[in-house]
Amino acid sequence: MPGRGSRKRSVKFSVEIEMTQFDVKLNDAGDRYEVFVDGKVGGFVQVLASDSHLAFTHTEVDPEFKGRGLGKRLAEASLADAVDKGKSIIPLCPFIATYLTEHPIEGAQVEWPNRPPTDQD
Repeated sequence: MPGRGSRKRSVKFSVEIEMTQFDVKLNDAGDRYEVFVDGKVGGFVQVLASDSHLAFTHTEVDPEFKGRGLGKRLAEASLADAVDKGKSIIPLCPFIATYLTEHPIEGAQVEWPNRPPTDQD
């Protein structure tokens, strides 16, 4: 019954959110971008580089780090680096191709394999 013996209850709770630092770097050999999670390699995207092009051939995320968005961060950073360096991007890796389709990158010069060039490419 409202009013008789009813009390408002206050409930307190806390949520701990894991804050993780992601760093993406081109390795010393220059053949792959690696994403580091707390100092450990969590994934990579393999590349073939020339003076004018960067072909993205394979992307992989360690199962230990799946579900944290590492693939997306890796794609975003490595593709942005290619654009910053003025290189044309060749997306041979299906993950990178899908990322580029869903997240166009301003200034990116993309050479789609097995597809004729269009005015938009």
